Amino acid sequence: MRGNGFGIYPENITPKQWWGARGIFEPNDKYCKLDIPYDRQNYEGDKNNSDDFIFWINNSFLKKLEKHYVELSSDQSKVVKITSDSGRFIGEASCKNSGGYLYIGCWEE
Repeated sequence: MRGNGFGIYPENITPKQWWGARGIFEPNDKYCKLDIPYDRQNYEGDKNNSDDFIFWINNSFLKKLEKHYVELSSDQSKVVKITSDSGRFIGEASCKNSGGYLYIGCWEE
């Protein structure tokens, strides 16, 4: 798909694997939850070698991303970049002035 799907695709590289999504922040009284519908996601890469990548997205990246809700919602053009501790995986998110959606891309270079 090369970025024609959902999410943010990295510029000037062809990643080993990429996951993109369009989500929605759902704030409540105690915290903000990120909702990513299953039909608003794309993946490119070798699914047989994606365990580390998917684990990082679900157990690190998305949890850290939820903490950026206030800055992303107050500055609709802001891009948040989060890198894995090893530097192997990179994730970005931005509202892209959409007025409610959050565009996400994670990849391995």
